[in-house]
Amino acid sequence: MKKINFLLAVHCHQPVGNFGWVIEEAYNKAYLPFLNIVESHPKIKLAIHFSGSLLDWLSYNRPEFLKKAKQLVERGQLEILTGGYYEPILSILPERDAISQIKILSDSIRKHFGYEPKGAWLAERVWEPHIVRLLNTSNVLFTILDDTHFRTALNTDSEILNFYITEENGKTLYLFPVSKKLRYSMPFKLPQDNIDFLRNIASEQDESIVFADDIEKFGFWPKTYKWVYEERWLEKFLSLLEQNSDWIRIMSFYEYLNTHRPSARLYIPCASYSEMLEWSGGFFRNFLAKYPEANNMHKRMLYISDKIDSLVQGSRFKVQGSEIEKVRRFLYKAQNNDAYWHGVFGGLYLNHLRDSVYFNLIEAEKALEGLSKKRFPEFEVIDLDADGKEELIARTKDLRFYFSPSVGANLFELDYLKRSINIVNTISRQPEFYHRKLKDIKEDRTNQKTPLSIHDILGVKEKGLEKILIYDQYRKVCLIEHFFSKDTQAKEFFANEYSELGDFTTGDFKFETKKNNIEFTRGGILKLNGALINLDLKKIIALNNKPSFKVLYEIKNDSKVDAETTFAVEFNMSIGCPPFRDIQERVNIKEILLHDEWHNLKLKFRLNKSCSLWTSALETVSESESGLERTLQGMSLLFCWNLTLGQGKVWDVEIETSIL
Repeated sequence: MKKINFLLAVHCHQPVGNFGWVIEEAYNKAYLPFLNIVESHPKIKLAIHFSGSLLDWLSYNRPEFLKKAKQLVERGQLEILTGGYYEPILSILPERDAISQIKILSDSIRKHFGYEPKGAWLAERVWEPHIVRLLNTSNVLFTILDDTHFRTALNTDSEILNFYITEENGKTLYLFPVSKKLRYSMPFKLPQDNIDFLRNIASEQDESIVFADDIEKFGFWPKTYKWVYEERWLEKFLSLLEQNSDWIRIMSFYEYLNTHRPSARLYIPCASYSEMLEWSGGFFRNFLAKYPEANNMHKRMLYISDKIDSLVQGSRFKVQGSEIEKVRRFLYKAQNNDAYWHGVFGGLYLNHLRDSVYFNLIEAEKALEGLSKKRFPEFEVIDLDADGKEELIARTKDLRFYFSPSVGANLFELDYLKRSINIVNTISRQPEFYHRKLKDIKEDRTNQKTPLSIHDILGVKEKGLEKILIYDQYRKVCLIEHFFSKDTQAKEFFANEYSELGDFTTGDFKFETKKNNIEFTRGGILKLNGALINLDLKKIIALNNKPSFKVLYEIKNDSKVDAETTFAVEFNMSIGCPPFRDIQERVNIKEILLHDEWHNLKLKFRLNKSCSLWTSALETVSESESGLERTLQGMSLLFCWNLTLGQGKVWDVEIETSIL
């Protein structure tokens, strides 16, 4: 008789920093009803993975759910998978952090479920060969990868109906392939259709097939709750599995390992699931190249991890273990993967997730500084972003400044320690593959009986999104200097439909630190009416021990031609300030107060010379579970002065920024 072994796994995760109401909805629409139905089918076995961030929420808010899961473990229905506690991409972490995160989650599994985990869930199934060593060292026997990984290694398009063993320097790990066909058909095709698929691949060989995917697709993805629970898809499917148990054998992964041998030894190249490969351009680390914002968070994370390790390994300070573990927890939370990449699930474009990363990075750094004696201001020159060029870090009692001298001496991060906020947590707007489809998208594509997979939804949440598709020529941060013609309008600037006359915006600056000051200088060119005018620009940052700083600009005309131009200083900040969201121009401004409703902060700008102030919202168009959407990333401010700068003349202005 033809048979098939069927192995199931579901992944339950909510990002660090996600909104409580989102987690609550996911619990009510997916986690609880799914487990209730599994409980009513005692012959069904499956593996389940809870990320540590979700376990924390469940333990505090829904402990009865964890008790129910433990009962199913004791009944032999559930096996619990470990992984990195805060759902990091293990391959891009320092090895010490990856192993520690796995240990913390395994310990938590023992505590909550009385179960010794044997397998691990890889965040986003991102695979690099050295993961073998990480998991083997952590006493993990197996992990689950998409069949995309195996197809590349095996050079086949056929359904892969077995498992494999791999190794790195003699350290071994078992690998199970997930069927992409099942990922796309469960629960989006009729229950009987999935049974028919299993029948078609059944054979007289003792083979297996794996389904493993996010539990949220069973109720929390758009329009799936009605289909999965109200119309009883899951109930019908599990009943059909039980009715066909004479040829469909439901097994746990560990049970299958103990009764079967791997098909062969196999070496898997760097990969992930097919959609992730499309989003990343074939390799997950490409996100760090495409998005400087992701790279900045990642390198800041590595920087703090190294600081912790140095403190533990060779510090002259006596540090309590509990103090270090507190710092590490902040670091590990900042390693949560969701804010570091972008695909259909938003990720990097969600500023509250980036906020969470920075909050935990800043908290970790504050805790580290509390373990040692610091004197301010403090300056550090380091290639922080690993691009071969030096960045400058300036620290005061209340603020942290991160400058890129080689890129306009821009201020790309400004940390306010009292609230652990990066005020420059912005993101630049760049083309995404789905933007090309925007004009062809129809709002109603779901005129069918079964729900669409997230990967098939191409809807929009509002009309006219194509009108705000604006792409930036430089990173949207702070202290960016512009020169443009006097007839340039605010709407032209914010639409990137203007001409930059100078070469200062992303030019290379020299710098020098002097007590409480940083002095950036650049000799550049202004292209004006066919003439090349030499300008010397000096940007002096005056620091103090308050949550404020001053910027003094000096511009000298070193040519024999007068310069008629508009000089502007751009600030982009991750703040919510409704009165300034529309494109506006205010004149004769010497002071402006912004109320940030996102963080409940006030920012004051004071100038010693009146200016025109241009303001606009900074918005992106990104893809989410339910379609393309507008996301408010923050505010853009441009302080503008019309200059007539004679030969050899110097013009100056001072801007003071205070956080209240």
